[in-house]
Amino acid sequence: HVASCFDDLGRHDESLALKREIFAKDVASVGQGHEHVSVDVANLTHTLVELRRFAEAKEILREHLPHAQQSMDSDHHIVMRVRERLSEALCCDPAATRNDVLEAETIMLDVV
Repeated sequence: HVASCFDDLGRHDESLALKREIFAKDVASVGQGHEHVSVDVANLTHTLVELRRFAEAKEILREHLPHAQQSMDSDHHIVMRVRERLSEALCCDPAATRNDVLEAETIMLDVV
């Protein structure tokens, strides 16, 4: 996957552009609730966190998570990965509030 290679090379802006394109195409072709879209969301938000774009990552994750949980069991490994990404975005944000950190902790305790 070229976007992952860009991430590995530290070329996160280029990776982000590709991941956004992949996400948009998958949503258009299979819809928000599809497993592939959840993987796209996890990958896209990983790069957003790497770029310290925490607010955007949290917004995308919070918007997508209900779709993922509706189409897959809450203990499905992909749903857990999306939730883990939300926890990461919440606790890595330097502007995180105490409530953000508590929410991140709650998610991680549930996911692990």
